[in-house]
Amino acid sequence: MKKAWVRILISAGIAVLLSVGVYIFGNIPFAVGGGNGKYFFIEDIIQRHFDRRSTLDDAFFINVSWDKQLIGRYDGFGEPHGVTDITDRAALTDLLTKLKASDTYKYICLDIRFEDGLERDSSDTQLFSLIRGMRDLVIPVHRGMTLADPTLEAKAASGDYRYTGFNTGFSRYQYLQKGKESMALRAYHDLTGKTITRRKLSPFFTCDGKLCSNVSFVRLPVDMSKKWSDSGDSFNYYDLGYDLGIYNMESLARRAEGKVVVIGNFVEDMHETYMGRQPGPYINYIATENLLNGTHFVNWSFIIMMLIVYFVLAAFAIDEVQFTDLIPALRNSDNRFVKWFISFLGITSILSIISTLIFILTQGSYNILIPSLFFSWLDNYLNKDKI
Repeated sequence: MKKAWVRILISAGIAVLLSVGVYIFGNIPFAVGGGNGKYFFIEDIIQRHFDRRSTLDDAFFINVSWDKQLIGRYDGFGEPHGVTDITDRAALTDLLTKLKASDTYKYICLDIRFEDGLERDSSDTQLFSLIRGMRDLVIPVHRGMTLADPTLEAKAASGDYRYTGFNTGFSRYQYLQKGKESMALRAYHDLTGKTITRRKLSPFFTCDGKLCSNVSFVRLPVDMSKKWSDSGDSFNYYDLGYDLGIYNMESLARRAEGKVVVIGNFVEDMHETYMGRQPGPYINYIATENLLNGTHFVNWSFIIMMLIVYFVLAAFAIDEVQFTDLIPALRNSDNRFVKWFISFLGITSILSIISTLIFILTQGSYNILIPSLFFSWLDNYLNKDKI
């Protein structure tokens, strides 16, 4: 009896430690362990057979990639260094002026760089003054970038994504970045008054007094890599000058009413994701929606379920019991196909099935790397004397 209780306590301890480890590992701002190919396959099926465009009904996407002007740029010593293209200041000022005057929008994510080192004129002064005076608006600032006007700092939040040498694609959005709010977190903060904070000297994050994640898997419900939707009967985004140039203030007010207006480059600002190349402004919006929908809060029902799963897996591993041993039809079968199927039913396969179901049924992902590595080590440790 004593031995049974020891096994139970060890299994329970393993379950708790794995849950904490998975939470900590889940706050790494880049994907480790793969799985993107699987996600692409599943998402592609969902997008082909289920209408998910309704998930974007709260957004109004505006593309500025075709509205540009040439402007002089300077090097680090303040010397002229050729010209570069920027978003047309007059067109952008006109758009923001109409949005401000109508005041029907929910929020504005102005995903356009306003960096130092570029020639400035009266149009910049007018635009920057307009941005400073608008409610519920955020602009990006990037690592190593200095804003063109320091007074814009109050409207700026981090617009960076994390990549690594072994994982150059984007899949995970980090809300709090080195103590600074990301664009998505700033929008959430402005709209709800809540934000994410890291508990001192710990790997844990909270929001509104509740345990939460600081990193979110960005589930992309619609392919925004092209202007037209797959059905061909609607726009994914509107071109600023070509599509909206004829909009008067009333028309624009109706189109933006109650929506998050996302303004950015939907053609050149592209990032590799599990759904192929997708626009950065779109990714920022989805991350914001994740926060507004509360998907960053720890789901305790899921935690309890995984505690049970880890406990059972640990107990079986300690007792050296295979899952197929519990089913006589599988245990005693001489069928070649059945034996081949059984050979794949290891712990990693079970965790992979759970990960797939979580992706299909929820808004997030579950990385199986930590529990898979642990149970592989545990199996080797328990059987080292038999090798």
